[in-house]
Amino acid sequence: RRAGISLAMPASANFVTVEEEGHRKRHEKRDLEARLAALESVPLFAALTAEERERLAPGLARAPFAPGEAMVVQGREVHDLYIITRGAGDVRVAVGDAPARVVSRISAPDVFGEMGMLTGEPRKATVIAVGETECWRLGKEGFREVLEARPALAEELSRLLAARQVELATATEGISEETRRHRIETARGTLLKRIERFFGLAAAGGAAGGKDGR
Repeated sequence: RRAGISLAMPASANFVTVEEEGHRKRHEKRDLEARLAALESVPLFAALTAEERERLAPGLARAPFAPGEAMVVQGREVHDLYIITRGAGDVRVAVGDAPARVVSRISAPDVFGEMGMLTGEPRKATVIAVGETECWRLGKEGFREVLEARPALAEELSRLLAARQVELATATEGISEETRRHRIETARGTLLKRIERFFGLAAAGGAAGGKDGR
């Protein structure tokens, strides 16, 4: 299903396809509504306008997972994020040679993999599907058009990413509340620069002054 490949029909199956323009349009409308609902369900995209969500929606791809399947794997470099719309995932982190342990659970509606999609950073945790899990997958290229049209959006995203990044550190390192707040503030500026560099936003801004500005 994730690859968009239909299962083979039994040799004895009989089926009839009725092409109806109205039916097709209703199906497309429901599909668009599902994509928009997924984008609206997670705080990461709260800063997007309705127009930006509509522009982003076609870039979403359905990504179902079976119980116990790894949805993302720690250490891999994959520039996609996932929006969970049904089900949940256990977040497992391996430190050194110690066995991976569950540090949290992500339940619908939520998002994971955002650091890889926005900064290119390798996965910091493995997420295992708990039961049948339905997701939408969004890649870097699907988000590029929205971010290039409004580069200031990177500032909003860096704040949200910083908070989420430090939350994971809190679970794995047991840091204090004061340290957590300090890390969020210092991480924000670093993440903003990484997002701009990963998407070429800083380079695009410098190019306006001439080729040497890159």
